Amino acid sequence: MCQNNETLAEFALKLKQQADKCEFTNTSYEEALITAFVMNIDSTDIRTHLFQKTFKTLNKCVECAKTLCAVLEAASKKNSDQDILKQGTNFE
Repeated sequence: MCQNNETLAEFALKLKQQADKCEFTNTSYEEALITAFVMNIDSTDIRTHLFQKTFKTLNKCVECAKTLCAVLEAASKKNSDQDILKQGTNFE
């Protein structure tokens, strides 16, 4: 998982709940949410990729982060499986 012990959606919801207590304008509200969300992503690769994009809403940013997490997890599993296969298996 990309975030410790909580899903990306749960984390985004917590951010929204905290931001609702502040007096942001509509534009600065979304910008603040997106920045706080991205800054708290554990993965440097995902964080860097998200900062290179422009998002109008936190929901779009969260969806992109979910996709990136899934891709990295799949790639990590594939690499792990390939490492096991490289070690060789004797089925005799």
